[in-house]
Amino acid sequence: MMTTTDQLLSAINALSGKMDALSQAISLFQASTNRQLLLISQRMDILMALVDDLKAAISLLDTETTKIAAVVDGLNQRLQQGNLSAAEQQEVFGALSAVSARLQALGQDPSNPVPPAPPQLAAAGRLAGVPGQPQASKPPSP
Repeated sequence: MMTTTDQLLSAINALSGKMDALSQAISLFQASTNRQLLLISQRMDILMALVDDLKAAISLLDTETTKIAAVVDGLNQRLQQGNLSAAEQQEVFGALSAVSARLQALGQDPSNPVPPAPPQLAAAGRLAGVPGQPQASKPPSP
């Protein structure tokens, strides 16, 4: 017949085995969780790099569209001044076409969202009187 002490020892041994199994399960869970956290951390690093790239592209687009707006503003001022000869009007229309083409080119290629500006845009900037551009020569007033 089993004594109370024997029963207690038997119960303690059974609990000890279950505790070992539980400890192993917790260790496996921790290892799995650590691997998952590492993967999440790596993916977050990738996402943050993508966010940084996106911010840089947006900044480039902002800078370029600001430059284009200055050209449009300058061309608008020339038109508002009036008294443009037919040749000057054609220059302004050509400059507006260059601006339109530039705006359409922006963002077309995700790997190069702000391609180099075509020479026509620089000419449009000079015609519009944009600072930093050599000014177009104006014929003398009659």
